[in-house]
Amino acid sequence: MKLQNQSVYKYSIESKITLHSIVLNYYQLIDEQKIDEVLNLFAKTAYYARCEEVFSGIKALENFYKNERKITGYHEIKNLLII
Repeated sequence: MKLQNQSVYKYSIESKITLHSIVLNYYQLIDEQKIDEVLNLFAKTAYYARCEEVFSGIKALENFYKNERKITGYHEIKNLLII
């Protein structure tokens, strides 16, 4: 199914469980400040748009997480919807 030239993806139950686990793992690693493990979740060619900044490639992400982003506190995920 396509809507206005955009692909619509439907995920299987197994894929949704995997995506759910990846998202929860990401925030746990962020909270534990395990940046090298966080970076392992990204492809080498990752493109990450965050607020008004865009990080392209693993080196840009590494610089962001290790030098620019100040990690404090923790994340509490109450609901996670994967559609």
